[in-house]
Amino acid sequence: MRGKFGCLFTILGLCLGQVAYSQNAANDRWQGIGFEATAKFATMIKHTAKFTGPMPAFCYGSDVNLLFQTYGRKPWHQIRNYPLVGIGLSYMNYNMPDIYGFAIGVNPNITLPIIRRNKWEWTVRAGMGVSFVSKYYNVTTGSNSQNVAIGGHFNNISPFAMDLRYKINRHWHLQAGLNFTHVSNASFQRPNLGINTYGYHIGARYFPVSSEPEKLSTNPAPSFRNNFMFTARAGIAFKENGPADGPTFRTYIVQAGIAKRYAGKNKVFTGIDLHYHTHLVYFAAHSATPIQHKMKTAGQYAWYLGHEFVFGRVGIIGQLGYYIRPYEFQSDKLYQKIGGCFYAIRNERGWVKELYFTALLKTHLSVAEIFEMGVGVSM
Repeated sequence: MRGKFGCLFTILGLCLGQVAYSQNAANDRWQGIGFEATAKFATMIKHTAKFTGPMPAFCYGSDVNLLFQTYGRKPWHQIRNYPLVGIGLSYMNYNMPDIYGFAIGVNPNITLPIIRRNKWEWTVRAGMGVSFVSKYYNVTTGSNSQNVAIGGHFNNISPFAMDLRYKINRHWHLQAGLNFTHVSNASFQRPNLGINTYGYHIGARYFPVSSEPEKLSTNPAPSFRNNFMFTARAGIAFKENGPADGPTFRTYIVQAGIAKRYAGKNKVFTGIDLHYHTHLVYFAAHSATPIQHKMKTAGQYAWYLGHEFVFGRVGIIGQLGYYIRPYEFQSDKLYQKIGGCFYAIRNERGWVKELYFTALLKTHLSVAEIFEMGVGVSM
């Protein structure tokens, strides 16, 4: 009898041990995974004199974010001081349902720590994705001629935020901060002044298991050498010619220059940027201006200076350009590009060091011009 009871207790102990092990394994998988909810209060910006539509008294919305705390599995986790990556769902009600409606979008994002002190931290977050805007400019039915900011339902959404956060414990965090969100389709459909909002927010985070997974204690080498490279990139963008519901034309982009890696994780670059706008050639063909003249002036030549933050195979790009030769009737002297790239190839040996794909939003301050997609190489 004792033998039977002993065998029974042994089997029961093994089963309980297996359950506990499985539970611990499940908990390990959930470590660092959390959820964030934020309430936003914002003001719409009249960022250009061409924005002639009415302005709402205020806007309001919310963000829901699925978070993943990095812990050192990749070399860039440690190099970047263990940032959070997330997938966010953003909603903004523009408080004028018949004119601007609302925007809802999905955006991958990354949260970078600026300062961490005990239970306090100061962070900045950037994202870029796609959104649906319920109301847009419509003169066909005459139902919405006041919305001069948005030309179609589907748009880019680029949210940015800065937070001060207090960690109550390993499960709950409270935060407050400032935010800015840009929504536009980069002239794929006109009008395209875009909607910019800024404001403040409050929110909370919840991690079911822990917000602090055990960090790997390796000492990674820099992800690449700090060397010079020659870079070249070709891209294309699509732009609707005004007025609204006009034809869509292509813009071709060619860029060449040099890049310098530094600190084992960043890159600076400079060179010449060429944009060739086919809508100007079309304009010449339908005007008294000689088409040869318009074909010559359809190109923009610019000098650019840029910076890239590299996170493994993904890069976040910011670029400032100065027009050496703008196209005809253009008054802007400077432009900006912001976006990202994905590295298909990253080598330290051989002629080809990098092969990458880019997605960049080109703007003149707060007004987007085009959204360009391209492929580049570094040697």
